[in-house]
Amino acid sequence: MPTHEIIAGYVAGDRLDIRRGVTNIPAGRSIVKAWFTAKLFKTDADPGLLQKVVTTAAQNGVGQITDDGAGDQVGEVLFQLSAADTGTALGPDRAFFYDVQLKFDNGDIATLVYGEISFVRGVTDAAV
Repeated sequence: MPTHEIIAGYVAGDRLDIRRGVTNIPAGRSIVKAWFTAKLFKTDADPGLLQKVVTTAAQNGVGQITDDGAGDQVGEVLFQLSAADTGTALGPDRAFFYDVQLKFDNGDIATLVYGEISFVRGVTDAAV
């Protein structure tokens, strides 16, 4: 069953790594793909405002399935949000809906977590 989370308190324009553990992976299964999707409205078509798609291959600025859960039924996914993602795509002072979905090697898809994500406006706009 997916959990509900609120990601808040981070400053728009800062990098943010979202790392989530995955428990109860079905026996004999492994994670082959994962999505982080953020939308203004839940009914917006994919990819919404921001979508990061990861596999077991590391992708700088996107993320990676750092542990596919094969063998021990426990895995981990990492999504990397850039300064542009948090400062422009999602921007400050408003909440967005998000979820993380997983795809297993047998094609099954499961939602790991869903909730709201928001960023506050920073004080300094230093780019150098």
